[in-house]
Amino acid sequence: MVVPPQPPSTLWCTPTRKPSAIGITVAPSHCTVPPKPVGSGPSNIPQCADPRPLGRTPAGLACAPAPDDDPRVAYYQRAIQLEAASVIAFERLARELRQLGAPAALIVRAEQAAVDEARHAAQMRALAAPLGIDAAPLQVADIEPRTAAMIALENAVEGCVREGYAAIVAALQARRAPAPAFRTTMAAIADDEAAHAQLAWDVDAWLRPRLPAAAQAIIAAQARAAAAALASVPEPALPAEGLLADAVAGQLATAYAARCAAAFAA
Repeated sequence: MVVPPQPPSTLWCTPTRKPSAIGITVAPSHCTVPPKPVGSGPSNIPQCADPRPLGRTPAGLACAPAPDDDPRVAYYQRAIQLEAASVIAFERLARELRQLGAPAALIVRAEQAAVDEARHAAQMRALAAPLGIDAAPLQVADIEPRTAAMIALENAVEGCVREGYAAIVAALQARRAPAPAFRTTMAAIADDEAAHAQLAWDVDAWLRPRLPAAAQAIIAAQARAAAAALASVPEPALPAEGLLADAVAGQLATAYAARCAAAFAA
């Protein structure tokens, strides 16, 4: 099914022409203003975005409490919360793809990704439990129905760019962490996150070409900006979790940003 062409007046707003509740900036009077560029202020996709990618952050995610003073505690709490929130992101994606008439294979993969993310949250909680660490789930607000352009924008930034980079970081942790159990868990998570990123690229290949050229250009520009921002937020130095205070992660972020920029330049 081909996504029907959308007039500019409804490209970035809900069919009711009300301002979107999910953080994508729209004008309340006519809804023709495109989203703010990534990096120009608070994230315009999730309600409370985390600067370091870890899974697919859903629109409407509530802000987490202030992080624990202990960076290791904060790391596990953040991982547990964001992996769990990603379940909602993929369940929502599967529903929206079905509504758009996407190929069945994409819908099935989105549903499977939600199952994967639930497993990731449980795995991170199991790793944190011996340290006496746990985290309450974050709230994710219901959102208004989204246009194809809004869905494609979130998919490009959260899926193609940020989840792809999260897979790279997880793979690095799987190589560098000293504990075998942690390495095994992160290797499995890295494989899943890489598959989720590939799903995002496949959704992008199906959905973005069906949008007006102006919308495609905005989505590509925001994806490039999101990629460029990756290197500006260093990972914490947590040797037991395979996160070291060296240049490797920064080099990986820079290289990945370049690949994303090239892919979204086409």
